[in-house]
Amino acid sequence: MKSILSAAFGLATSLVLAGCASGAPQASTTTSPTPTKSASASPKPSPTKTVTPTPTPTPSGLRYSLSCRTGSDAPSVAITNYRTAWAQPFDSCTVSSAAGNPSPEEKAAGTASGSTSPDGAKYLYSICSETTGHYFGGTVSEGQAKEIAAALMLCPDHPKRAALEASAGAGVSLEADRANGKLVYSGKYLVGKTAQPGTWQSQGESVEDCYWEVSDAQGNILANNFISIAPQFTIYVPATAAGFTVEGCGFRWIGG
Repeated sequence: MKSILSAAFGLATSLVLAGCASGAPQASTTTSPTPTKSASASPKPSPTKTVTPTPTPTPSGLRYSLSCRTGSDAPSVAITNYRTAWAQPFDSCTVSSAAGNPSPEEKAAGTASGSTSPDGAKYLYSICSETTGHYFGGTVSEGQAKEIAAALMLCPDHPKRAALEASAGAGVSLEADRANGKLVYSGKYLVGKTAQPGTWQSQGESVEDCYWEVSDAQGNILANNFISIAPQFTIYVPATAAGFTVEGCGFRWIGG
């Protein structure tokens, strides 16, 4: 009997263990799906910046060409920079061409010379290029004296600046004498009003085809002469005279 119970117990135990082995819930291992990487959005292209081109500045300053000579019979030489002309004694330079926009300095010089042309400074470069000739030894007018002063604004380092300034000063002095009745050219003058009485000297180293006449209040000729050609000379206009006439030459008063 005891053996039968032991066998039954053993069978029951085996069934229980077998049920536990087969019926026990298995721990499920859930594998998380690998996340799918979403495709990156294509980068938007950066907008192309529109670059405004920097305008090329217009060169400031005149570009000129001068035709210079060392004498009336000498061949002309083209000059595009007045300083290069100083190596030769040019006594005549004229403007052949000019282009470009005048610089502020050139505008100021042109205005000072009395020119109304926007590129009036081109004529001043002619004076800057010369080192001999009329502006250095001749009799300049008030207008020419202004041109000399204006030219020296552009070429202050001119090698003969002193001579130019002296010539300009003489020109200003001549105009002052003209206003004071001490300088006459072709014309008729009233003695004591538009022409001073006294000693007068002809202008220039020589005189050609010159006529002068001194008359009284009635128009009677007191003294006169016609000079076809002669070196510089003097005449006398008395205070008792009324008229002084000059044709083809000029006289400057030098004393009472």
